[in-house]
Amino acid sequence: MSIVTVDITGGFRSRDVMERAIDSGAVDIIGLARPLCTDPNCSAKLIQKSNDVVDCYGDNLVLGKGFWGNNTSSNLIKTINSFGQVGFYYW
Repeated sequence: MSIVTVDITGGFRSRDVMERAIDSGAVDIIGLARPLCTDPNCSAKLIQKSNDVVDCYGDNLVLGKGFWGNNTSSNLIKTINSFGQVGFYYW
């Protein structure tokens, strides 16, 4: 008999959603890669229930506001913002 675990990372930002995903049996482990880069204690804060959400720091890593931000209609600006975010977390 083999044991299978389902691990997921990416997109989980609130403790409530994480708990529901685990309680439902949909996943066994949730990774917090990017939030841990900007707040190394975020998992402890979630477990201790001192935080309900993790930092969405990447949302602020954009060229600017309005046309230059996350809601731009320009695919080029979206791409530049996305690569900038990936570069920040890679660094």
